[in-house]
Amino acid sequence: MDRPWANGLNRLLAARRGLKKGTLAEMAQVRPALISAVANAATPPQIPTLQRLADGFTAYDRRLAPDAPPVELWEFFVSDEQSAALRDRAVKTRDESAEAALVKRTTEIVMAAMQQARAERTAPPAPVMVPAIKKRRAR
Repeated sequence: MDRPWANGLNRLLAARRGLKKGTLAEMAQVRPALISAVANAATPPQIPTLQRLADGFTAYDRRLAPDAPPVELWEFFVSDEQSAALRDRAVKTRDESAEAALVKRTTEIVMAAMQQARAERTAPPAPVMVPAIKKRRAR
């Protein structure tokens, strides 16, 4: 735990079984040696470096599942258990917000349809033209 960023990097790599450092380097647009340098660093790496790695993990995840949540910087600095709990909560929150947006949109569509139907019902009927009838005179 004296180098949480290294533990986090190794955990993130291990969680994506098919992901190798070379592929992550391509996805993050960094040199492969940078990933090893971060893993072996005695001092914390700079935030922009970790952000590029997080973006690389996100790009890899979204290649497999386009709606995958982004990898956040905190994932480099928490324990395995904390990461699992926080990631589950992030996924659940994301799913709930997507569901809420769907319900909101559906409600808007239904309300618009109801207003249109109400407007059509309350509109006065169109005038009907009745042809004039000539009356005959009585003789």
